[in-house]
Amino acid sequence: MIPFTPLIPAPRIRSAENDLPRVLARVDVPELCAIAGISCCVSGGERRSVACVVGTDHFAVDRDYFVGVGDEWVRNQTAALRVLEVLAHSFHDYAARECVCGKRLFSLPKRRGRPLKGVRAQTARERMAAMRLRKRSGVGA
Repeated sequence: MIPFTPLIPAPRIRSAENDLPRVLARVDVPELCAIAGISCCVSGGERRSVACVVGTDHFAVDRDYFVGVGDEWVRNQTAALRVLEVLAHSFHDYAARECVCGKRLFSLPKRRGRPLKGVRAQTARERMAAMRLRKRSGVGA
């Protein structure tokens, strides 16, 4: 399992005339699934080319996806799952989403916030009683 990225930036739309970053590799969804070691659940339909480019920006030009993979493209399971995650959750690509969703490939980050004060949440009555006690004692008033 690899950590889930909760905030993937939205892809940009570029025209073909703009300066494009250097393309490190061109793959498609079935090839990414093979590298990641998962089955490709979708057949038929349009096969879009996925270009892994230098940088962190994700964008589309015409019918091709460009996914930023950093400084270099390494053909391993983690890198392929990251690209599939960007395709599924940023580009909303149906084939990538069907291949990764529901398979528990990504782990959610641990929840941050205050630690719990007990095994269950306090009722309104308990919270109000604690507040009144604090006010009477002058703590936190």
